[in-house]
Amino acid sequence: AGSSGKDKASNQTVSHQPKESIKRMATKMSKGSVLKEYKNLEEVLLDKDLAGLGDAYVNLLYSLVVSQKSGHPTGAKVN
Repeated sequence: AGSSGKDKASNQTVSHQPKESIKRMATKMSKGSVLKEYKNLEEVLLDKDLAGLGDAYVNLLYSLVVSQKSGHPTGAKVN
């Protein structure tokens, strides 16, 4: 059992992070807040990082729906 292997479902190489890396990431994330504090709605609406995150969520949901309807993974994105 190595640190990488083949994913049988997709036949792609899968890499597994060692536990130490996961612990380091958890410690790093716990040191500060991941979420920003906003003073008003305008700041929320103008935050480009937040907009990018929203785009990723929309594309994930869209891809899941298209994949479910077609019966196989599509990786579809909203145009």
